[in-house]
Amino acid sequence: MSTDNNTERERKVLELYNEGKTTRDIAKEQRLSLRDISYILKKHGVNHGITSIDNDEDNKKSHSNNEKATQAYKLFSEGKKPVQVAIELGLREGQVNKYFREFWKLKHMDKLYQLYPEIEPSLPSFLKTHKALKKRGLNPKNVELFIDAIEMGIVKLPELQDEYRQLQDKVQGLKNEVQDMQYRMQDSDKCLKYNQQRIMEQTDALNTLQQTFDSSAEKVSNLYKEKYWLERSVSKYKNAMDS
Repeated sequence: MSTDNNTERERKVLELYNEGKTTRDIAKEQRLSLRDISYILKKHGVNHGITSIDNDEDNKKSHSNNEKATQAYKLFSEGKKPVQVAIELGLREGQVNKYFREFWKLKHMDKLYQLYPEIEPSLPSFLKTHKALKKRGLNPKNVELFIDAIEMGIVKLPELQDEYRQLQDKVQGLKNEVQDMQYRMQDSDKCLKYNQQRIMEQTDALNTLQQTFDSSAEKVSNLYKEKYWLERSVSKYKNAMDS
């Protein structure tokens, strides 16, 4: 057996062991002796609790695995998630997934598990569609009618897609119009604020000019009064001189 084959065989043994299979199951599947499997596990530092490979020790491991499985089923039935079960029972990812699959089968949910790998890549879109349909009052019967209409050609998805794209374009056009109006309103607001500022500045200048005018008018009035009294004084002085 080549080195590459040995490495691949060892990797497979470790993978099966991490999935929770017993050394006897691994030996049967890989056509190896229990001693070879024990050697591989020890070589990779796996503490499998076997000091001598015999039926009693393998049965103990099988019994331990059964106990783990029972505990895992109980936790799953309580609503625990696989990661929580793995932490609580000290299980590896392969082991807890194996018990989870078995739990689904026991609950007659194996069809759901078979379906999950198919829809997993598009699961976010699937859930989004489900929520949207549920929000709009659609139920399984309505969905079946819709699918039947598609299959009968009453509803054609390409036409719906074209209509949807057209609506998207219209919505985007309306958004652009609204945005353009907002820009115009902002420009109008800026222009209005500028004009208001100019009016305030002109009003202040007018008030200043009015104050200057009032002050000058008062000075002119005082000069006229002074001129009047001076003229009277001069007139009296002349009269006195003539007398």
